[in-house]
Amino acid sequence: MKNALVVTSSLGAAVLSFALAGPGCTDNAGNGVGAGGNTPAGTGGAGCSNIVNRGETITQVQATGTLPEPLGGTIVDGTYVLTKDEAYPPVTVGVPFHSSQTLEIAGALMNIALVSDDLPAGLKGTANIVTSGTVATMTWLCGGDGTFDEGYSATATELVLIAPQSTVHTYTKQ
Repeated sequence: MKNALVVTSSLGAAVLSFALAGPGCTDNAGNGVGAGGNTPAGTGGAGCSNIVNRGETITQVQATGTLPEPLGGTIVDGTYVLTKDEAYPPVTVGVPFHSSQTLEIAGALMNIALVSDDLPAGLKGTANIVTSGTVATMTWLCGGDGTFDEGYSATATELVLIAPQSTVHTYTKQ
């Protein structure tokens, strides 16, 4: 059985590439983020987020071994901040990557706010997610473009998103 939930993450290059391609959302300065990247594109489209990024800046660390197995679970509605960002082989951390992320999850909608080395002006967007077993399928509604799958593990206080063959992002419920 599939559960409609909402989740957000930068999930490294996957989310950032979707985010940069997305139509009609705004950066932290209120500028539109258009299809050509972080450029002025108006006031944002329907469904764009007004979320405030409450997360502290986290430095990505190099992990060893294999990616953890996703466990699935119920994603609890609430506000989550990024508390850990790990790169697993074959991904390597050459130059440290920094990111600050906040997710607001409510039913089938997830709002995301992020600032990173790649997006210093920040990004805000909205997505929905459908979970099945241990896979979360995310579809960008605003701020990104496309659909992608990630493994996930959820508890009452934590959400872990696992990108295939690359990174693990841990979010702690506030």
